[in-house]
Amino acid sequence: MRPLKKLLSVVFITLSIPAIAQVQKTADSITVAIAPEYNDVSGFHRFWLGESYRRVWATPVKIRIIDLQKEKGGLKIVKLGVGCKPAL
Repeated sequence: MRPLKKLLSVVFITLSIPAIAQVQKTADSITVAIAPEYNDVSGFHRFWLGESYRRVWATPVKIRIIDLQKEKGGLKIVKLGVGCKPAL
């Protein structure tokens, strides 16, 4: 019985590999709202603090995904950014 289970497992895994490969295709863009929580405020909050671009921050936008290894022939991260250094 055990050899039959192993054989069936191997066949199942072998047949499912192409399906897994098709599912893992990466998209070239993503649609996301930057900060939808800015628009989810009460009327009281809106009255006293105003609109302040709330709908703009909550609007979904389509953004291109950048792959650093493919962009402009291949980009490399050379160091971690630490912000601005004070001028001497």
